[in-house]
Amino acid sequence: MIVRRITLRGVTTHEALDLQLPPRGVVLVTGTNGSGKSTLVEATPLAVWGKTLRGAQVWSSSDSSCAVEFADPSSDGATYEAVRRNKGAVKLSHGPTNTRDRPTRDTTTKAQEALDQVVRLSFDQWRRACVLSSSDASSFTQASDAERKRLVEEMVGTERLEVAYRAAREKHKSFQVQHLQLTSELAVVDERISGLHQQIQGLTEVLQHERAPAPPENIKQPLPPQEVERLSKLHRQVLDEVAQVEKSLRQQDQEQVQARAAYFSAMKHAERLRDDLCPTCGQPISEHLRHELARDVQAAEKTAQEADAHAEARRKENAQEVEDLHQEAKALQDKLEQDRSARAAHQAYERELAKAQAQNTKIPEQLSVAHKALELAESKREALEATREECAHNEVNYRAVVQTLSTRGVRALLLQGALDQVEKVSNYWLTRICEGRYRLKLSSTETKKDGEARDVVSLKVEADTEVGGGRGYESLSGGERRRVDIALTLALSQVAEAMTGAEGSTLFCDEIFDALDDQGIRDCCDVLREISKDRCVVVISHSPSPDLRDCASTVLSLRPPEAA
Repeated sequence: MIVRRITLRGVTTHEALDLQLPPRGVVLVTGTNGSGKSTLVEATPLAVWGKTLRGAQVWSSSDSSCAVEFADPSSDGATYEAVRRNKGAVKLSHGPTNTRDRPTRDTTTKAQEALDQVVRLSFDQWRRACVLSSSDASSFTQASDAERKRLVEEMVGTERLEVAYRAAREKHKSFQVQHLQLTSELAVVDERISGLHQQIQGLTEVLQHERAPAPPENIKQPLPPQEVERLSKLHRQVLDEVAQVEKSLRQQDQEQVQARAAYFSAMKHAERLRDDLCPTCGQPISEHLRHELARDVQAAEKTAQEADAHAEARRKENAQEVEDLHQEAKALQDKLEQDRSARAAHQAYERELAKAQAQNTKIPEQLSVAHKALELAESKREALEATREECAHNEVNYRAVVQTLSTRGVRALLLQGALDQVEKVSNYWLTRICEGRYRLKLSSTETKKDGEARDVVSLKVEADTEVGGGRGYESLSGGERRRVDIALTLALSQVAEAMTGAEGSTLFCDEIFDALDDQGIRDCCDVLREISKDRCVVVISHSPSPDLRDCASTVLSLRPPEAA
């Protein structure tokens, strides 16, 4: 960014300042503390990005404004103007310098978007490439290896690669997880397909060997219903006859018992009348009565004997009849039981036959359902396989992206390339400033005690052996360190310029030469003359030496308001 003009109204100590910068040469700005020297450096980021280098409040009134006219080094010389006011409004106008009617934007957001398109640099990129401050001069050399690496990565812009690296790593992890999930789903689908193939094979075999179940062996045909009815009726009749015979036997037994009871009663009565007197009335018993009693006893005994004989004869006769009836009843019962068993076997066979027929009828339908399920499963598997292949392809691609964007990939190449350039340019300026007594050595890796490499940016100062070589940066004197810091700061700025396309931009040096001795300033003045051949270099100095004044083509002396 080539700064043409800086206009300040109510910014820090400047009530009204209009500074026009030459296209090339050294502009020296001097003044005591509080005179607003560094405000000239702050003006550019304040007008263009609404920020300051120190983050301090610079507006002194509500009507304060800051305007910067600038040109893009890579353009055809078109001039732009950015105006920012305390109230927050940003006015952007651009076009040829002699054109009054320049387009403007109505809102701060639109103006800032237009500014970003014109400037094409971020605030941090401009600060690294175009501002050399006293605090930045030693920040790189005195930083730790890890901090130094971070500073170079910011200059190179690899922090954007870090964002891309993290996003690619998350994508890679997500594709890994997705690949595992798809593999698991495919295993389930494969198992499903295998089961369907087995089911289809089993149903097909059943359908090909379809036949009715064989009837049970040695099964008899059931009797006709009429025959079953006849046998049942005959069985009932035989049972009735058995019951009648048994009832007749029970009656004969009862008659036999009664005859015996009459005989025993007569015997007992005769036994009681053996004496001469009646045991009941005490009267004498006559012979006639005795003779009647004896006759009765004999009659009762005869009757009992006849009843026993008759009963025994009937019992023998009926016993055979009952046995025959029982055998006939058992034969009929056996026939009926065999018929029931045969009928039950036939019914079971008919049920099994009906079940087999129903099952055989459903097999084609089951085969159709199984084939449709297999078709869907294979279609799903094909889709899953295609998705998994795509996922595996993405996983491989993102793995390559992660490896490329990692600290050992393209970032390492960019970092090492930037360090090589910084080292080369630093040593060039050290040759000019220190008469070739020192050389810088920058490395993006460092070997640890265990032999492993560590990703850092190490800095070593190699001294000429004739001047006392072997000393590192820490062993240098304060003036020598300052020279190394300035050379390294100039190199970082030039490399940052080259990387951002800002070559030829206005360079601001904020009090980086004030700590040098006279010889150091003279050596740096030669450097300034070389740098300012094709650009404007604004040097801020608290107490410039005569050599620095002689080096400048323009000298601007500022004083605090109370001393004005």
